[in-house]
Amino acid sequence: MIIGNPPFIGKKDFSISLRENLIRLSKNLEYDPKQLKNAWAAFVLASHELLTPSGVLAFIVPFELLTVSYGKFLQKSVFHRFERVDIFVPDDKVFRDLDQDVVVLLAQKTSIEPQGTFVHRISSFRDMSPNITRRLEPISGRDHSIDLKSYLLNLDTLELLYKLRESSKIIGDFLQCSPGLVTAANDYFILPIQEAKRLGLMKWSYPVLKKGSSMSKCPVFSNNDFRDLVQANAPTQFIHLPGSDLDNFTTEVKDYIRFGEASGIDQRFKCRNRTYWHEVPLVQRSEGFFFRRSHDLPRLCVNEAGVLTTDTAYQIRSNPDISIRGICYSFYNSLTLLFTEIDGRSYGGGVLELTPGEFRGLPISYYEPNDHQFGQFVSNHLNAKGNEDDIVLLGDEVLSSVLQLSYAEIECLKRARRTLRSYRTRHSTAAAA
Repeated sequence: MIIGNPPFIGKKDFSISLRENLIRLSKNLEYDPKQLKNAWAAFVLASHELLTPSGVLAFIVPFELLTVSYGKFLQKSVFHRFERVDIFVPDDKVFRDLDQDVVVLLAQKTSIEPQGTFVHRISSFRDMSPNITRRLEPISGRDHSIDLKSYLLNLDTLELLYKLRESSKIIGDFLQCSPGLVTAANDYFILPIQEAKRLGLMKWSYPVLKKGSSMSKCPVFSNNDFRDLVQANAPTQFIHLPGSDLDNFTTEVKDYIRFGEASGIDQRFKCRNRTYWHEVPLVQRSEGFFFRRSHDLPRLCVNEAGVLTTDTAYQIRSNPDISIRGICYSFYNSLTLLFTEIDGRSYGGGVLELTPGEFRGLPISYYEPNDHQFGQFVSNHLNAKGNEDDIVLLGDEVLSSVLQLSYAEIECLKRARRTLRSYRTRHSTAAAA
């Protein structure tokens, strides 16, 4: 194996050679090249082809094998070629200086042990004796995401989750979502209002929420909230410089564009692929937004202030006869929040992320609150001070009523979410921004 670039191959040539090899590998194995997004997946796929009929494949690979889409695709495409596959998931952090959890993947072409794919929860790689073992059952129509978390949950909980997944509607039934602004250079295109005024850019500015950590814990982002950010001199002004306005650009705007070019902003990948590097595609303002990354509690908010967001959030527009308040009210319950843990993927430090498809696929029990109920819901959020049992109190009452869930079943969902969240954040040292 070649580690790094050999001295006789330039970086560009090496990248081309690597890409060509990945394409060749995909064609030979009839494997979607879009799913080879990381080198470890390609190594697993290629190594399978080098095995003898009785060979064994053993790798330490990222935890993403169990969470991200290309990891799940690899499972479906490769695991069936082995008689037995074992995945060992440690509670302990193996590489203490890295924000990267890992698993051991052991795959046998032939096996005297029971056949199938098994996930084992272990304490550490020093002791590979499983605390819990779950077999991943290839049952048609069964939720694979639940299976992949099964080593953390008891069997009664799993059966409840399968039932609720089948019987529940999903968020995508009630809304449309799209990414926020993709600037490729937030610090250049998003400025504090005083800076935008000083540079003569206010004519081309739009109010924007740059990141979720700027918000309070309220599920409604109001005009007062935005005004507080402005007064705190936070970056709140998105600078939109469309090519169609070139003839109208002032000296100040032209100077700012030249400053961006002198700083190399125009050479960033997304910038240089625009017709005008300084024209960030403008998105529509939306009724609400969902922050795609979170730490303790995923957040969906009503956009009462009517601001734009960056791509740290998905912009939400409710379907006809559906209200954004109803979506927000219905999001905060033990079922929907539990499935953010099941369907989402985690990264170093315990950050939870949901793709647009994963967000749209979350189960939800939609309920349209009246003004009093929504006001109580907002008050509960503000008074909870991070206590999630208080935050989901009203949502769980609706959940229990609409889905006919017992108190014991609601408590089961709460325990399951605590278990999955605690496991995800077990190595975390700080909350995500």
